[in-house]
Amino acid sequence: MLKVKTCRDSHGMGFLRSAALVGLWLVFPAVSALSALAQDSKPLSPTTLAKSEKLPPLPATATFNRWLIPDNALATPTRCMVWGSRVRMEWSGLQVSIAGPEKLLNLHAGEKKGYVTQGAQENELAEYVGRLRRLVTDPHYLSGTMREPLGESKIGGRRVVGYRLVDNRKIQTIWADPDSLLPVQIEELFPELSVIYADFAFNVALDKSLLSLDPPAGYAVVARTARRPATEVDLIELFRQFRDHGRHAFPDTVDVRAVRQSPGFGASSKLTNGQRREITDKIIQGAMFVVDLPPVSDAHYAGKGMKATATDAPLFWYRPKAKQSYRLIRADLSVVEVDAPPRVATAEAIDEWRAKSPLTRRPLPDPGAHYHARVFKEATQAGGQLKYIGPVPVLLLQGTPEEMGRQQGLLLAEAKPLLRQLVKDYARAPRLGVSWPAVILLCKAGLQRAPGAYRRELEAGIRAAALTDDERDALIAVNVLAEMPRLGSCSSLVVEPARSRTGEMLFGRNLDSATHEPPQGRDRFGLVTVYRPRGKHAFAAVGYPGLGGVFSGMNDAGLALATNSVGVSRENEPAFNPLGTPLLCTFRRVLEECGSLKEAEALLRKNAGYTRSVLVMACDPGRAVVFEITTRRIVTRPPENHLLACTNHYRLAELCRSLDCPRYEALSRLRQEGSLFACPDVERAMRLVGGGNTIQSMVFEPKSLRLHVALGCLPLWEGPFAVIDLAALFTQKTE
Repeated sequence: MLKVKTCRDSHGMGFLRSAALVGLWLVFPAVSALSALAQDSKPLSPTTLAKSEKLPPLPATATFNRWLIPDNALATPTRCMVWGSRVRMEWSGLQVSIAGPEKLLNLHAGEKKGYVTQGAQENELAEYVGRLRRLVTDPHYLSGTMREPLGESKIGGRRVVGYRLVDNRKIQTIWADPDSLLPVQIEELFPELSVIYADFAFNVALDKSLLSLDPPAGYAVVARTARRPATEVDLIELFRQFRDHGRHAFPDTVDVRAVRQSPGFGASSKLTNGQRREITDKIIQGAMFVVDLPPVSDAHYAGKGMKATATDAPLFWYRPKAKQSYRLIRADLSVVEVDAPPRVATAEAIDEWRAKSPLTRRPLPDPGAHYHARVFKEATQAGGQLKYIGPVPVLLLQGTPEEMGRQQGLLLAEAKPLLRQLVKDYARAPRLGVSWPAVILLCKAGLQRAPGAYRRELEAGIRAAALTDDERDALIAVNVLAEMPRLGSCSSLVVEPARSRTGEMLFGRNLDSATHEPPQGRDRFGLVTVYRPRGKHAFAAVGYPGLGGVFSGMNDAGLALATNSVGVSRENEPAFNPLGTPLLCTFRRVLEECGSLKEAEALLRKNAGYTRSVLVMACDPGRAVVFEITTRRIVTRPPENHLLACTNHYRLAELCRSLDCPRYEALSRLRQEGSLFACPDVERAMRLVGGGNTIQSMVFEPKSLRLHVALGCLPLWEGPFAVIDLAALFTQKTE
């Protein structure tokens, strides 16, 4: 029998907060659009109206992909299914949400829990469908909504007709087939956030159990309270949370963008994870009040840059419905009614972003197209080569450090304009809180502790690429500080030969990116680089152009490793060691100089860490281990039942602060199943624990020297991993 609990929140359910904030706006509009476009008697296209007085009925089922695209951040994909009034959203194999008229069900496979909200969607979904139908067909409905027919255009060579709707929440553009008026692409623009729905397929066969609102057998049921309508009190509470936990200052914005500022809260170790989640929930609820205000409220916010000590300064004001007076919230969080709004030069209208938005633009590019586009140009230069193996770009470098650096600089010249900005953005991502010149001095000092060959290769690449002094500094910072930003939710799994169907070691690894930090485009520039250094082991690194260190890689002896960053250790050891060596340089040395796990451990213990704390999963064809590393020491963790799992958490008692990690729990369950694993099984395990911020996924076969790899967000959802024969590339001759 399923066990039922009641709560308002739970660890590991950050995606629920995202769903609560954007799920209703960003998925149900797609469902609503299907209804509006396919069932109403007044179509968007005059040509279609001339052909038929009544449109075809709404398809019984539909599937589509959704991309959340925050400004200057990673595009996050979600897979969606629709059957009648039910919608299934898959963020990853661990995180699934199913919404229907009766309730909302969120499944977390890592925790084996089903979070149930009774009646949460019934009214909101019905109201939204009706509202969108009237918006499309009734020009007199909601006078505050702007409407604009866009005529005909093309998406992916396909003819479409468009219609744009603008209200205080969003700008929604529907591109539809001109004959059936079923959607081809839907675009929504929010403040600092774009959403695209594409890849629609209709009347597809679906497994009805996938849209069941009953948790699967073996899941504990956790009852959740439906979100109540937000009030002014919730907005005041938002201000209170920023004042008390945000360095005594108010947020820059108070609509949905305020939530994006919330991850910085609670960084102090005095706050527990539960307290941080509670803070974020209160911020979301307050932001919902602002989002729900209609344009006639004339709402304004003047808190950007304001300190909480400004007691009587106007902070936020709006005009309630059916009233002429304004409600004014002051910096001391008191509220008064005033006949006229205050005059504050720096105040921003809540819906001002609408006026600044490019309302006349044509369709956004196909959201998946850039994942399939070839960012790099195939070429051969100075003894090096850049080519594609399937969809994966592979860079082949050989010779001395100077020769390999020059080859890389020349071969990546075509992508240099895009890479320049990517490098600059990434180098600034750690947000160290000090001036950029100070960061550069720190990085140059750290680089001096890297091997001389590493420095010579980097300088040769800089010269060949003709980088400016500023670009050179940024590239140095990337190579030294690449280990600094915490990589949100990386996961690894090693299967020893005793549990492998092929009788050889299998090593799966996901590289994930912190969604609130990565620069735009980082998911696009994944690259496999094969190094053949003179007099050393040949090796392959899955990483990025210009990054000489190693996040994930394997050498010609079958020694493979991958790195997972960690926040802090149990004893809270220093996050920086000025006498240490940049860790990614050390990991490259391991692949260049070591032929076994024993040799790798000896080298790691000789080199003190430089920054933060890190886990290194490593194996050779016969043995696997996790090195739990801080700036002061290294401890090792062996496999259990011939499987070894690793996430972003220390597990050993000496360093562990918490054992709570749904991804680790999901991987560790595989230990108890007792089954044998083949490479496709490990790929599926990586998909299971991968999420929307997984930008590289791979499986190494150390004995046969094969690499299975998917780069970028989209390939993790669609299509197989590309298979690369590293044994052949390690010996290939390049002209």
